[in-house]
Amino acid sequence: MRRGFTMVELLIVLVIIGLLMTIGIAAFGVFSKWKKLEGTGRLFKAAVGEARSYAITKRKRCRLVFGKARLRVAIPEEDPKNPNNYRWRYISHVDLFKDTVYTLECKGPGQSAMDDASEPEDFASANAVRNFSIEFRFDGSINLGRYFSDISYTEFTQSRNADIKVRLKGGGNDRCYVDLQPVSGNAEWKMVKEEKR
Repeated sequence: MRRGFTMVELLIVLVIIGLLMTIGIAAFGVFSKWKKLEGTGRLFKAAVGEARSYAITKRKRCRLVFGKARLRVAIPEEDPKNPNNYRWRYISHVDLFKDTVYTLECKGPGQSAMDDASEPEDFASANAVRNFSIEFRFDGSINLGRYFSDISYTEFTQSRNADIKVRLKGGGNDRCYVDLQPVSGNAEWKMVKEEKR
């Protein structure tokens, strides 16, 4: 009569459990990066929606400033030092994940985001307003500035191009594409697996 398992049988079971755990952990890592990219797409859409909502409800233009670490909504206000001029005051922000990297294709091919480490907390710098922001008009439409995106909605739906391309550092070929719709002021996002070139 047999009373237990042999050492070989126990080792085989432990090896099988170890292999299954390794596969599961690797799959979870890929899944969590994908979810983080999805979350980033949602953050971009939320920031665009917030800026659009402010412009429509207050009937004032505002700007969405694209920094490496955060997206910020800025509104114009009169400059007390120079009454004939105005400055852009930040009213809200959305923090991005630390390993997020994105390009503003709507501002020019491969245009990276502004390094906002030196950006003032309260007011947008002239560089931020001029080169790293988009304007929302009081009707909710978007003014992309001096570089106008020639990226069509067809290119976006076919996963060939986007106004904003997001990736994670060390995230492989997975990308989140964000499409800005200038007339309606909305944004859409989708997940894309880019082919290696």
